[in-house]
Amino acid sequence: MEIARRNFLTGAAAMGGLAAFGLAGCAPKGAQADAGEALAETGREASATATEGGEVTPEPTPDITIDVDVVVIGGGASGLCAAISAAQNGAKVILFEKQAQLGGNGMMPEGLFAVNSPKQAELGIESPRKIDIIANEFQFNNFRITYDYWSNYIDGSGESVAWLLDLGVVIERVESMFGSPEVFHYGEGGHCEQMIETLIAATDTLGIDVHLNTPAIRLKQEDGAVVGAYAESPEGIILANAKAVILTSGGFSGDTEKVRELVGYDTTYMQTPPNPANVGDGMRMAFEMGAASAPAACLTASRSVGDVRGTDLFVISAGQPFLWLNELGHRYVWEDLGTQSMTLVVRANMAQKKAFSIFDGEEFERLCNEGAPLKRYRTLAHTPLTNLADEIEQALEAPEIEGAKLAYRADTIEELAEQMGIDAEEAVKSVERYNELCEKGVDEDFGKAAEYLIPVKTPPFYGFRETLECQTSLGGIDIDPFNHVVDAEGAVIPGLWAGGSDASKLTMESYNIEVPGSLLGYCVYSGRTMGKAAAEYAKA
Repeated sequence: MEIARRNFLTGAAAMGGLAAFGLAGCAPKGAQADAGEALAETGREASATATEGGEVTPEPTPDITIDVDVVVIGGGASGLCAAISAAQNGAKVILFEKQAQLGGNGMMPEGLFAVNSPKQAELGIESPRKIDIIANEFQFNNFRITYDYWSNYIDGSGESVAWLLDLGVVIERVESMFGSPEVFHYGEGGHCEQMIETLIAATDTLGIDVHLNTPAIRLKQEDGAVVGAYAESPEGIILANAKAVILTSGGFSGDTEKVRELVGYDTTYMQTPPNPANVGDGMRMAFEMGAASAPAACLTASRSVGDVRGTDLFVISAGQPFLWLNELGHRYVWEDLGTQSMTLVVRANMAQKKAFSIFDGEEFERLCNEGAPLKRYRTLAHTPLTNLADEIEQALEAPEIEGAKLAYRADTIEELAEQMGIDAEEAVKSVERYNELCEKGVDEDFGKAAEYLIPVKTPPFYGFRETLECQTSLGGIDIDPFNHVVDAEGAVIPGLWAGGSDASKLTMESYNIEVPGSLLGYCVYSGRTMGKAAAEYAKA
């Protein structure tokens, strides 16, 4: 689905994305929600902004003016890599970050994708062929992706890891995930905090001018080229005159209405994303400069109602060995689908009006004492969930969120189904049939693996509502295969690059876990290559 720039520009603030998260300062002073609409529709150079009444307002009047070579907007993984790379290549760099700290969503992942990396060579791991990786993505995305974007990324991925290692980033190990080749590079301790901390330290070592709590509010354009950016700091409006600007502002996943509008997800029960500050700032500013829109997708997770990240409840969300029922009280997919791809689990659950994980008292005791058979995020398989009992009690007492609760418990399946608002008679039939299959040790209906066929017989019975979390958006700003921002005719807008979550043309459906770590890997790759290109452009 191609994004309509009119809808995006008029809706970014009006739909609550900016104001709801305390980010109204991300719009220029005096500008309204449709600030860029006239620009997008008329193609005027972005030297002025139209207010709601049609009055033309000049660009912000700066309180501070700074001259640099490269402006980087956004201090997540991609922005940090862009700023460091530009500085390494001789550019004077300023980085604007709207939040109080650097790192963004880069603190979340466990690792990144790469092939032909020094770490793989060290471990004697043979990388898969490029065409096999791309073929997997072609099939996953129904052949709606373009070869060149993946080809450039894969070719540069090993060099990106080498670059990170030179900076002092620790890559702990390289493994397969969900049956993928051995391409997933784990950070130190199985997560990427050390990587982000190392990148942050490098910004200081390289003398990059970092401004926190300073959202960029618009770009500056002269003769069709982008030549700087305005940002709103605690000290006033900053104008950074530059020869190149790099957009890495984190996408739009923090605006649930935009996720619904642009990606098509039912956001009724969508959870607050990991970084609600990501509300499409980069897209808005790029569109004001005449950038074209590109189809967008989301990296989604299926999880229970409520913020359970980092808890034992998260481990059992959409996990195994549970029975899954929908609003009809029916099974709807083989529940061990997550052993193939958690992305596919999300799709299966999204196709239902309601989706629940069901298990019994005996399985509850096993979870507490032995853990779950599948790894979930940073919790390893067969790790006792020692906090689960207390967390479930708290969840049972928690109020409903938009008509849904996190957890339900009852002494009978009928009562549990009634609490969850699903067809009780059909739920009883489904549980009885499922228990029969568990006794046989063969799932004749869906083909679920025997090791996950655990009967639901012993009261009390538990139910968990599964819903959607959009962890980050993918794409929105149109780019060429080298991350130059382009207009509707495909012509490069001079001086403007976009990458990371702001501009990724790697997917048209959703995140493919069979190429694990591809988003973080792309953030590093796009940031590193954009920084170098912007520095060279500034010198020229």
